[in-house]
Amino acid sequence: MSNPRVWTVRTVTIATLAAVLLFPSALPAYLDTLSDEDVINAYNIGQRRDQDFVKFLHDYETGFGGREVTVHVGRIAVRTPFATVVEQVFQKGSTYPMFQARLDFVQQSIPFVLIVDVYGQVPSNPGMLSDADSGFWKQFVFAVSQNRDLAPRSRHSSPIYTTSGNYTFISGGEMRLEYDVRDVASDVLHIAVNGPGSATASTDFDLEKLR
Repeated sequence: MSNPRVWTVRTVTIATLAAVLLFPSALPAYLDTLSDEDVINAYNIGQRRDQDFVKFLHDYETGFGGREVTVHVGRIAVRTPFATVVEQVFQKGSTYPMFQARLDFVQQSIPFVLIVDVYGQVPSNPGMLSDADSGFWKQFVFAVSQNRDLAPRSRHSSPIYTTSGNYTFISGGEMRLEYDVRDVASDVLHIAVNGPGSATASTDFDLEKLR
């Protein structure tokens, strides 16, 4: 006669293993806020005007070569909360004080951001490129996934301007999709962009290796 207690333990063990296999535990998400130390470190990187700043952002971006006349993807980039602070500090310049950065970013909710730049035969109307729901942007599908598909909480777009001599013109458009950072796991992120013509590109970012 089998031992009822042993049978119960075996039953629980089998059920537990089945649950783990069928329903894997959620991957750890990025922190949705930055500590004072995080912001200070990001500030020090953003204030640099040398190759260290360029090298830092290099891991957060994938560039696509080519000078096609037709619309094409030129860059796919991600911005974690830490990278967002680095970039914003850089953009604000040397007159932006550390105490203000700490006020602006410590313990503040900062989204995870996907950036896609497209170039080529884009609309010459800046209003169309600035409208994330315009007919131009509706031609694109931005697929972001990890162990599941991720949906952005907001979309923003803008024209990209290029200056050549005394002449400034629209050379492309930029789409920024914001995600709740708590939905993004510290794992490989898959990104695929599908648009008209040759405007198709994909890349992966190993977020476990990014700050």
